[in-house]
Amino acid sequence: MPRATRRNFLKSAGVAAAVPPVATPALGAPARPAAQKPEKKAYRRSTFAPSGAPRQLSDSLYLFEDTCNVYVIRDGSSAVLIDFGSGKVLDHLRELGISKVDWILHTHHHRDQCQGDYKAVERGIPIAVPAHERHLFADAENFWRNRRVFH
Repeated sequence: MPRATRRNFLKSAGVAAAVPPVATPALGAPARPAAQKPEKKAYRRSTFAPSGAPRQLSDSLYLFEDTCNVYVIRDGSSAVLIDFGSGKVLDHLRELGISKVDWILHTHHHRDQCQGDYKAVERGIPIAVPAHERHLFADAENFWRNRRVFH
């Protein structure tokens, strides 16, 4: 019987890798090749889209589940929105009898809270932000322009 050495192990491993699998009842069917994985892209857009409508929490308070929780505080046919998410909430306000948004109040600067702000700007809706984060809302690109990159 040959002595167990690293050299003998490597020889037998090379032979085993070179021999194609053979289907026998004892071994079962040969392995099938794995399904092709889709090519990964460097940047992927989210396909997340909120579904549903605002849910009434009290007489004048509604919750819309978007990229974040958007709260709608209704006063007659006007409303104030707490956070804004993707802005999809605007599509549902008419169902609640709301024809005007007086303000959007952001609790903080995160993409999920404010990524739809351009929709509010297009409609002339005023946006209030925390004073210490105003620079992040006013010039978001500046955050990335002035970053030092270390290699």
